[in-house]
Amino acid sequence: MVRTYARWVTRRPVSWAIVILTLLVGVFSGVYGIEVEQDDDVLAFLPDTNEEIRAFKDISRTFASTDVALVGLDPDDPFSPEFLTQLDALTEALRDMKGLDSALTLTNVGDFEPDPETGGIITAPLVRTVPTTADESAALRDKVMSRDHIVGTLISHDADAVVLYAFLQPDQQPRVIAQKIRDAVEVHFPDTPTYWGGAPFIGTWIYETTQADMAALTPWSVIAILFIMMVAFRDALGTVLGLVATGLGIAVSRAAMNVLGVSFNIVLSSMPVILFAVGSAYAIHMLSQYNTHAREVGPTAEAVERTIVATGPTVLAAGLTTVAGLLSFVTMDIGPMQTFGVFTALGIFSALLASLMFVPAVMALFPRPIRSGTSSFLLPITVAIAHGTRHRRAVAGVLTLAVLGIGSVFAGQVESRMDLAAFFDDDSEPAHGEAFLERRFGGSQFLQIRVEANHDDPIVLRQVQQLGDRLRVLPHVSGVTTIADPMGLIHEAMEGTRRLPDTSRQAAALFRFLDSDPSIAHLVTEDRQASLMQVKIDTSDSTALRELLDTVETLVSSHAPTRWTSVRRDTAAHPAFLERASLRIASLVRHHGGPPTAVSSEAIMTALGAPPAPEASSDVASRVRSYFGSEECWVMVPEPLQAPIAATLSAGGPEASTDDLRQRLAGLDTAAQSDIDADMLFDEVLMAVEGELQSAWRNVLALSQAQQLLAQLDIALPSEDHRHRLQRDVAAVFQEAGSPTLIGPADASTPPEELATATWTVSGTPVLYRGLSRSVTANQFKSLGTALGLIFLIMTLYYRSPLTGLLATLPTGATLVVVYAVMGALDIHLDIGTSMLASIILGAGVDYAVHLLAAWDPRGGSATDAARHAVEETSHGIWTNAVMVAAGFFVLTLGDAKPLRNVGLLTSSAMLIAALSTFSLIPLLAAARAYRTPPELD
Repeated sequence: MVRTYARWVTRRPVSWAIVILTLLVGVFSGVYGIEVEQDDDVLAFLPDTNEEIRAFKDISRTFASTDVALVGLDPDDPFSPEFLTQLDALTEALRDMKGLDSALTLTNVGDFEPDPETGGIITAPLVRTVPTTADESAALRDKVMSRDHIVGTLISHDADAVVLYAFLQPDQQPRVIAQKIRDAVEVHFPDTPTYWGGAPFIGTWIYETTQADMAALTPWSVIAILFIMMVAFRDALGTVLGLVATGLGIAVSRAAMNVLGVSFNIVLSSMPVILFAVGSAYAIHMLSQYNTHAREVGPTAEAVERTIVATGPTVLAAGLTTVAGLLSFVTMDIGPMQTFGVFTALGIFSALLASLMFVPAVMALFPRPIRSGTSSFLLPITVAIAHGTRHRRAVAGVLTLAVLGIGSVFAGQVESRMDLAAFFDDDSEPAHGEAFLERRFGGSQFLQIRVEANHDDPIVLRQVQQLGDRLRVLPHVSGVTTIADPMGLIHEAMEGTRRLPDTSRQAAALFRFLDSDPSIAHLVTEDRQASLMQVKIDTSDSTALRELLDTVETLVSSHAPTRWTSVRRDTAAHPAFLERASLRIASLVRHHGGPPTAVSSEAIMTALGAPPAPEASSDVASRVRSYFGSEECWVMVPEPLQAPIAATLSAGGPEASTDDLRQRLAGLDTAAQSDIDADMLFDEVLMAVEGELQSAWRNVLALSQAQQLLAQLDIALPSEDHRHRLQRDVAAVFQEAGSPTLIGPADASTPPEELATATWTVSGTPVLYRGLSRSVTANQFKSLGTALGLIFLIMTLYYRSPLTGLLATLPTGATLVVVYAVMGALDIHLDIGTSMLASIILGAGVDYAVHLLAAWDPRGGSATDAARHAVEETSHGIWTNAVMVAAGFFVLTLGDAKPLRNVGLLTSSAMLIAALSTFSLIPLLAAARAYRTPPELD
């Protein structure tokens, strides 16, 4: 059958038909393959079969807050009129940009202030107008820096850098949107130092850098391969044939992608180098064997026939093993990897067909002159290695086992880690951006926790806040944002205290004030049945991220059972309140820049029991006096009596009864106000002011208690301003002592109507990376197992022996052990790029064993003679191919893309190791005198 095919191919009409048809297919494919669309979406590498990744995508669709681009700006003065004017213009441009859900900057973030005229709330942008004078800029600086939820989020703690957030709509092309954002920023801030962070910018940099590297290095890789072919064969026509065969494979695979509507992704950018380096092997072996036969029978069609008969089946078997290795990628659950496997396998198969049809046809049509014997300078060394392992099997076996044993130890240290930081160097643009954001804003990575519950329920809001407090004190957590934060701000604007509402009606009323703030959509859904907690992380170290993620998940599982209820408090010393207060105050200390601090229940009780500060009465009087002058007070108190009445009421202390207050008022001298009815006025005053008086005392007492506690703790804070704000927030915690709503786990006796049910889901980029890492690990085993199985099956069928099939795969298996040992020793992690290595190395490296065993011919001698003959017969072709592949991939180490450098270094090393393993392990283990009956050539 092979001989019949050989005679058919070498017939001139058939040869011309093959050449013409091949060239037509090549031209058509080349033209049609240019139109393949590019897909730069890094999220396309996320397998939908992974539950964590499905949750991540669902959260992204719901809150539009997981795919966010961050732009750091480092101006001379963030509060100058020029900068704020430009920032406002940029914010407007981003707001109208197609593909963006929203943008959040210093000029459009919402702010809530009490309305002194109506007693309500004013909701407006934090920066309402751009300052025009130095005094206005200073006032705006003081206002912005007093907003704890803004400092460290939109402006740095030292007030000299800002960051803007651009939230991408789902299912967008990140590279396109990132470029639009970059263009807009550079138009508005051409001279301001700018830093780019977040997945859209980092993913774009990785994609563009990889594409640029491939565009710049692929030609050099091809040149290196062609140069080695020319040096090895000293044959220009043969070199062109190899180039055409591999080029055809590239063109056909790209054309097929276009026909099927498949996009060209970042992984497929390495396809040309792989096809040129690996696919050229088949033409090399055909050309190498042609020279041998041409020297015997001359440069005739018969020499071509002999080449096809003797080498064609071996080349076919070798090519199919490579195709099998690449097709093993279809077992992965990552779409772009499956695409890579299918179309790269198609390219290899096309190059294989061209080597078995087009190359022989051209050689038959255009007989090439006989070349002098081509032998590698490595032949003596290769023969010595094979001879040494053959004759000193015990020593060679022990050394082999030792190398594999030590290699297995290091290979076992290879970890699967996926994070964007692994894709760029420390001096790259993404690294500078991440360093800036970590240093000035506490990082750019976020954990997200979705809370599915009725957020009108104050118990749920307190649970959200409590979990946020637990998270805030963890190492590497630089900030926590929850829906409880704006709810506390609105309550402060409404009631004067930064705390959560006590009833569902209050919560629903406060939520209505949030509707005008666009950033709230990233924290809570419109129906308030789900919210998102944002946990900012100040490190990109993968080990620290994994440890933090484990801690967070443990906290969530222990903190958030599905059933919670309110606990009725008998005294302020209720354990539920003390535990809550201790945690909350420790969290606030960290939030305001203090060190990790343990706050004991005893310290809280001491502060609660401390007497009011000496100035407490005058502070209450001042608040009551202000109340008399506001529109909230429905009693007209004469101006001369406002201060005396306020002082008299506050002098009664926090426990004064209504009768006591009335008696105190009765002693006031109202003679100067002869036109009033004092008794009626005092009754109306008591009715109007009693609630405000109690509220004022609660506020003042809580502030006094906060002062007492902070004095006990003696905490070092960055500034006196931080101390004042911490004191204010701790006072709000002490006011919770009077709240009827304390949360605690429900028991079996709790009525259903008093239960608060919530579901908590931890997500975010660290979870995403972990899910992707697990997927990569699972895919590695699946693809490697599939590749080994297919290759073993092909080898078994080709040699008609399972043992020989196993022998053919052993050298490449040993190569994998050594390569993974190098990865373990150099701390190179298993990621999407390096996970491709095993199947590619298996498919390409096993070719060497196929050719060596096919040439295993004793020529009437012993198995040792067979080994020597096989080495002499195949050494030149195997080493030429190994050096070509190594050189082609080594060129990739000269680029900027870190994944390409890793893959290039490891693959180039692997090919040389595979050749060396073939020439050492097969002579060591081979026992038969022949593994395949040589074809009859005469």
